[in-house]
Amino acid sequence: MITYTIAESSTEGGSVSPSGNVTVAYGEKQTFEITANPGFKITDVNVDNSSIGIVDAYSFDNVIADHSISVTFKPKENFRIVAGAGTGGSITPSGASSFEEGTTDLTYLIIPDYGYRILDVIVDDQSAGPVTEYKFNGLASDHNIMATFSATIDIEVYPNPFTEEFSIGILAPGDRMFEARVADLSGRIIYVREGIPGNEVSRLRIPGTKGMYILRLYLDGVRVASFRIIKI
Repeated sequence: MITYTIAESSTEGGSVSPSGNVTVAYGEKQTFEITANPGFKITDVNVDNSSIGIVDAYSFDNVIADHSISVTFKPKENFRIVAGAGTGGSITPSGASSFEEGTTDLTYLIIPDYGYRILDVIVDDQSAGPVTEYKFNGLASDHNIMATFSATIDIEVYPNPFTEEFSIGILAPGDRMFEARVADLSGRIIYVREGIPGNEVSRLRIPGTKGMYILRLYLDGVRVASFRIIKI
């Protein structure tokens, strides 16, 4: 039987299996499994003096000559995530935290205080929107995350002018319920709708002919907004 030798070597920080010089019969296949130790990573795999990049296994198929395989390991880096929150809420975890390179499922929870809503979450100077949580995966650099909050109520009415119906989008702190009242220009109430939820978009269809109307929104009996709407 003709046999060939595959020479294996590696730096500290991991292992290759099988290790050392491995004898392989002519035409056979030999697979090497590469495993980094905790706190280390594979940085290069070299086969027959040529880099093949970062892999966790390599197979020599149809062996008809001697070969070599060597693996380089290096310690993983530690990266920081700095988290903060403005007035009106909190982020968890907060402050500066250190995590090992490659760490996944790092979830940050954003919680508004009573009477506030999440205005925006800024991650690495880019808006992620008013999300309630944010997850970092495969950590490869430092990051920062900042949550901002608002106690205001923002209301959008569209389209305006409208034909048959229009939408009301309400951004409001907490689980608030609103009431809409529509009056004609004489002040006569022609439409009332209760139980309009905040932080949702609701569709309203009002009776009446074409013309201008006044839409008023109330929270706990207090008027919070007023709009002129036009039916065409």
